[in-house]
Amino acid sequence: IEQMQEGALSLAEDGTVLYCNAFLAGRLGVAVEELVGADFEPRVAPEMRPSYRSLLAAGVEASARGVLELRDTAGAALPVIASFSRLPSGSPRT
Repeated sequence: IEQMQEGALSLAEDGTVLYCNAFLAGRLGVAVEELVGADFEPRVAPEMRPSYRSLLAAGVEASARGVLELRDTAGAALPVIASFSRLPSGSPRT
């Protein structure tokens, strides 16, 4: 994941960043450490936040996909295609 030239992000159900790869952090103009543990919503363009919240909520139950616009630290737009889906938790049962 760290070597790919795409942004990768894992969020908790409340939007807290659990993981962010260096590529996405670099495009946003911040260090990975600045994102992990923080709420991701402030990185989403204000006009896209209702869509972000809907995608995040839909991703808890099933997969959801949509277009969002993020903002880097300078305020420049970063359009993205975002996919949300619940990741399995815990260890597999045998």
